[in-house]
Amino acid sequence: MTAPDGPKILDFTANTNSVNQSATLRLTAIVTDPDGIDDVIGGTLKSPSGQTYGAFQTSASEGAYEIALTWPDINSVQALAPLLPGENTARVFIAEFYDQSEHRTSKEIQISFGCEDASEGVCDPNGACVNLESSSDHCGACGESIDTHVARCEAGVPACLSFGDMYCDGTCVDLDYQDNCGRCGNNCADWGSSLGVSADCVNTNSATGGRLCAGEFVSNNTQQSCIDYCASKDLWCIDASAYYSLGQKSGRCDWTFYANDNDLGVLETVYCTCQQLVE
Repeated sequence: MTAPDGPKILDFTANTNSVNQSATLRLTAIVTDPDGIDDVIGGTLKSPSGQTYGAFQTSASEGAYEIALTWPDINSVQALAPLLPGENTARVFIAEFYDQSEHRTSKEIQISFGCEDASEGVCDPNGACVNLESSSDHCGACGESIDTHVARCEAGVPACLSFGDMYCDGTCVDLDYQDNCGRCGNNCADWGSSLGVSADCVNTNSATGGRLCAGEFVSNNTQQSCIDYCASKDLWCIDASAYYSLGQKSGRCDWTFYANDNDLGVLETVYCTCQQLVE
């Protein structure tokens, strides 16, 4: 925007079109005036909302003006947050000059801003770049804080200080127990209740220490193997046993128990231990 009798901005440039937190943005304006350069009183740098970054300073060359801004200077007028890692955000700067008759003219330029490190972003109003792969206040995402007493941030993911623990809902838990069996929130009591049995957290693989919920089911079909019985419930069989009129007999999941046993008598009940399928 230029007033007919006011100053004229011949050129408005920046030393860079992309700024990071360690750089200084220098904006230069070349200005003239129909009534002579002495008629120009000065100029200010503004945001589109009208906030002021500061006044232009004259340089050695007549009609040349400059202003230097640091990352904090810019953030104090227009907050740079939120800024995700690897993301850039644009800001518009408006140079406005005026003369002794209060004639005004303006020109704008757009500059891009982004953190120097691709793993860093801006999360807080202070505009500081933080590494979301290692920050305990912003682990993996802005605002995702972790308790440093029990965990640290590794590659943007909370990692528990105690070996084998898992970070669940803001704290580290032992995955050997009922309420977080093998994974966060896998509550064996709830799992068993939904199937009508009492369930425990059991070790499903002695080599890896994998754990899943398991419960003991009564099969009314004595001619069906436990592996088939568990499969009918979308479960996995890990143990089978039967009770006879004279005693108990352990077996394999793929067994079908005889209706009569010479040593144990008449088959009364088959118990199948079923567990969650491996996910």
